[in-house]
Amino acid sequence: MLPLILWLALVAPLRTLSPRSRPLAVTAGGLAALLVIMSVNIDLGARVQSVVDFASNPTDFMRPVSTFTRQERSTNSGRAYVWAQYAEAYADSSPLAKTIGHGPDSWELVFSVYAQNTILSYLFEFGALGAIAVCILWLAMMLPLLSVPRSVRTPLIAMHGGFLILNLSTMPLWQIEGVLMYGIICGLTLAYAYQGQAERRRPRPLRGEPDRSPALAT
Repeated sequence: MLPLILWLALVAPLRTLSPRSRPLAVTAGGLAALLVIMSVNIDLGARVQSVVDFASNPTDFMRPVSTFTRQERSTNSGRAYVWAQYAEAYADSSPLAKTIGHGPDSWELVFSVYAQNTILSYLFEFGALGAIAVCILWLAMMLPLLSVPRSVRTPLIAMHGGFLILNLSTMPLWQIEGVLMYGIICGLTLAYAYQGQAERRRPRPLRGEPDRSPALAT
């Protein structure tokens, strides 16, 4: 939800202000955000630090699973360790399994937890073809963003971006609530895209004639 929340908290309110007052609002908002970040670091220092460590040195975790220490296995809620397990299993698979995968729900026979990452899960279960297919799905649902009205384009981009980030840290498509959420995002995107296309196709009045496009649209 973070991309959409940032838009709602920082970008959307600026549209209601005059251009002269926006710099002051941006400065005040930046200071407030800094205070929030500082408070999070104080309250969740260890948890935040583990995420920072992983983000700053991700290559340190790209190594054989057997070399992980007990402390490293708990970094980022254990996700780095889980991702390394799936990545190593995929790398050790046969060429056929790398292409089409080991089959749906095959992870249950090998791992104790699911991949916590949609791409890694699809690579293991459905191979490279499956991972490419889900990426094509995401891209196909983002292409209509080019046709949506500008007034709603930014929050819709934030929604899609947030969902993609979510897929990199867990597997929302594996849960019914995740599928429902993505369905709502895609439904809003397509609805606004069709609306934008309809507005562009409205006939323009000739010179000297009244504009009847609202009546025609009705």
